[in-house]
Amino acid sequence: MKRILFLVSILAAGLMLCSSPALALPDLEFSYGLTFSGDSPAGTPAWLTAAFENVAANQVSLTLTAVGLTSGEFITEWDFNVASGKFASLNMSGTPTLVSGPFELPTFVKAQDSIMTDGDHSYDFGFTFSVANSQGGSKRFTDGDIVSILLTAEGLTAADFNYLSTDPEDPHYSAAHVQGIPLPVPRINPETGLLETTGSGWIAPGTTPVPEPATMLLFGSGLMGLAAFGRKRLFKK
Repeated sequence: MKRILFLVSILAAGLMLCSSPALALPDLEFSYGLTFSGDSPAGTPAWLTAAFENVAANQVSLTLTAVGLTSGEFITEWDFNVASGKFASLNMSGTPTLVSGPFELPTFVKAQDSIMTDGDHSYDFGFTFSVANSQGGSKRFTDGDIVSILLTAEGLTAADFNYLSTDPEDPHYSAAHVQGIPLPVPRINPETGLLETTGSGWIAPGTTPVPEPATMLLFGSGLMGLAAFGRKRLFKK
């Protein structure tokens, strides 16, 4: 009896964990740990995360977070794809919400299959951030900064952002441009002839994103299976 009570306790705790609003996971999340062009950020990946959450009919919340950048590194551009049927009515509702940090709020840009990253990666929409170094660089989007953006479109859901770019050779689900990356060894810029101590690079999600609730469903199913197994063994005895 003690064993079955223990298993039931685990199951109850797991179900409470899955249903807790404070621990709710996004409906779709990208984790950025791949450099596909230029220099790699100095910190340990993931350097960035982008979380999509269904908040209401036709509305999806997008939270952009810098989680692994080092001092001096900052984001200047962050691009995404959307299902072709949702592009025409896609828009940003209101102004972005500054969640953490003193940075300048980003600007929304939209051009189907036409936003270029590194010259040949085509995306549908994105956000541009400040590059100004005034006020000690406080306007830049850097490590620890978080911004929340409400996106709207007819019939829009988080799943509509789980699409690859149209680039035929090296497509990605999303891309972001990191500047201010410290170089291990200074180098001469071939175009300007000047000595550089920092570089820049384009990063993307390193793996195929998986809708997060599926993970929690598997977790809950596993707990239920554990409890059923314990119950079966108890009855055998």
